[in-house]
Amino acid sequence: MSYLLTQPDSLLPNVDGEGNGGIVDGVSITGYGKRLSRIVYAPAADDTTLWTNYQRYKNIRISGLTFTSTNATSSFNYAYSSADYGAQDTWYTDVEWRGSWKRGIGLDGPATTSNLNSEMGWDHCQVGGSYSDAFLVMGMTPAATQQDQFLNYWFRDCKVEYQSGVFVKNNRGGSMNFVGGSYILTDAASNGTFFQLTADATTRADSVTRLYVQGSASNCAASATR
Repeated sequence: MSYLLTQPDSLLPNVDGEGNGGIVDGVSITGYGKRLSRIVYAPAADDTTLWTNYQRYKNIRISGLTFTSTNATSSFNYAYSSADYGAQDTWYTDVEWRGSWKRGIGLDGPATTSNLNSEMGWDHCQVGGSYSDAFLVMGMTPAATQQDQFLNYWFRDCKVEYQSGVFVKNNRGGSMNFVGGSYILTDAASNGTFFQLTADATTRADSVTRLYVQGSASNCAASATR
């Protein structure tokens, strides 16, 4: 079963939660399983996003789906969260990403209040394809010190087997947990990085600088970099 989506923000409506009904608390999008239910994102316009969570959705469950991008400038998700409208607690289970993307998931928020792009997990997921930026960008605005309040991310028994780009780019936030799974760069002709702990932020809160990896197997093609 395949679905073709050509319009930006067609997975969920792009509605600002502030002033438009507030937070939607509880969202579930469920397919029959990886590669049984496929969503192909093929926008004609460049630099678009499949779904935007702008202070709108929390307690989100997405499962049993394969997402494929045919436009290398496209992103899967942009999540903007604030103290009053916290887009918290998103879990992906048995979800796969394929194709060419600019970015998988980008986490953002205002500079002056604590942000709550927190409690996000991936369980038995597969990250494939390629990323000109990264699959996960924590802190889209590194100068915003409050984005260090992005906390608690879990990858459990995932197959991170992609062609090129960065898997996790950590500009802000912390407490990242990677347990089990396989981490492989599959294209010998391309370069990639699993964890990019950037220096874009000039300050860091000591309480959030945590990277925990346990029981994960990694492998790189001859010309790739970790």
